[in-house]
Amino acid sequence: MSKVRVILQSRTLSERLPAKVLLPLGGLPIAVLCARRLANTGLDVVLATSDTASDDLLARTAAEAGVRVFRGSLDDVLGRFAACAADLAPEDVVVRATGDNPLPDGAFVQSLVDRLRAGGHRYLGTASPADGLPYGLSAECFTVTALRDADRNATDPASREHVTVSMRRAADAGRVRPGELLPDDRSALRCTVDTPDDYLRAARVFAGVADPARVPWRTLVERLEADAAAHPRCPLTLGTVQIGLRYGIANRTEGYDDRGARDLVAGALALGIDRFDTARAYGEAERRLGAALASCGAAGAQVTTKVAPLASLGEATDRRQVEAAVDSSVLRSSLALRRRSVDALLFHDAEDLWRWDGAALERADELRAAGACGAIGASVYDPATAIRCLQDPRVTRLQVPFNVLDRRWLAPEFAAAVAARPGIEVHVRSVFLQGLLLSPQAWPAWADCGARVSGAIAETVRRLGRTGAADLCLAYVRSFPWVTSAVVGVDTPEQLRELASAATRPALGAAEAEAFRSATGEVPDRVIDPRRWT
Repeated sequence: MSKVRVILQSRTLSERLPAKVLLPLGGLPIAVLCARRLANTGLDVVLATSDTASDDLLARTAAEAGVRVFRGSLDDVLGRFAACAADLAPEDVVVRATGDNPLPDGAFVQSLVDRLRAGGHRYLGTASPADGLPYGLSAECFTVTALRDADRNATDPASREHVTVSMRRAADAGRVRPGELLPDDRSALRCTVDTPDDYLRAARVFAGVADPARVPWRTLVERLEADAAAHPRCPLTLGTVQIGLRYGIANRTEGYDDRGARDLVAGALALGIDRFDTARAYGEAERRLGAALASCGAAGAQVTTKVAPLASLGEATDRRQVEAAVDSSVLRSSLALRRRSVDALLFHDAEDLWRWDGAALERADELRAAGACGAIGASVYDPATAIRCLQDPRVTRLQVPFNVLDRRWLAPEFAAAVAARPGIEVHVRSVFLQGLLLSPQAWPAWADCGARVSGAIAETVRRLGRTGAADLCLAYVRSFPWVTSAVVGVDTPEQLRELASAATRPALGAAEAEAFRSATGEVPDRVIDPRRWT
């Protein structure tokens, strides 16, 4: 029988929750707990970290806990794995696990190895959410031959960093299928530790467990599901363009002043909405949001902002000027928001990621490394641009327009690109198409499909027993597993309460979503793109 070695990939310089692998969980540093769980059936486990000074404490902590440690390149993780497996035979099996996912254990890993061998694969891995497992309950196994082939042939930075890129694409690759390891779909659950909220969730799951290193992974899934029921998180992000300026074709209100903005933000927090989306280009929105969060003592709220539009910079603009523009925007945002850093920094125009030989993106990445932001991303308008963004590992956040009329995001190419980027967050906007889907009277005269669409929405609400158009449209976008959150703006506090209530209701099932799409029918491209309404 071939040998099995579990290589636990871990580092201290995590982006959104620095040094998370050293945080205590179940009475142990997370990385040590992961190693002991993976070894609890007798498997050979090696913690593979970098040889940089930043990981000295991690390496020492693991070694003092009795965990075998291997150190290699920080950026060339594929090379680190190949070197860690240099003593193994070609037919031996390597398992890739990560030090921020504490649920996998020896039994979980063995089930994957058994399937790899039974299927004659050179690679087999989990594939959230398609496998039905909670996000973070994951591992990959592959033969040493496959590892060495990848190490010899991979040249691009993404393949060197993410280890298994070419293996997953190979014809002999295998995937865990829904129902193989868990009878019911648990893909809506999250058990990785990537944010403060993730850590608190994991701490609750392991709290009171007699032996954290040996508790079965299925028992932890049950505890995770119970925790999700006890601590539901509102799947909404409050968009703040309305508190900064008049916005929306269906908006008939006078807008918000400082006090109204503060009351709206306080109301959102009371409803469990703790994610906010804003931008330098949204008038007074950043200043009002910052003041409101400060007055509510909501330092833990998550704020996404967007770089001031860079359209004024010509293609020949000096690199230093581009960097200065990004620096200025981030500094002004931080001052207006009264925060030392923002949770995510997006570019209004995704093309700015690649203009000027990538100077703006590189500067944003430097700011991220310095702690000025936690994630980098872009607001995109079409799947082709989104797919291009997903190919850059520095991009970890996308915002896309998505609603029942917009069929572009159903393309399999987009779904595959998202699936290839575990941990990516995709936030959807334009869920109600600036209010058109909620108000039959708001449709412009040139859009002769308005009456048909409004009628289909009303009929589907009645047939599916939804509470209204807002509930139906929100339940539709939430039915897609790649949607992290729906960004919604509101004209009144009453609308916010309605949406928060709708967000507690079940998402549509796949058949219901398909029926809703069919009922609304096709619409002209101009309808789904508000930039073309004038």
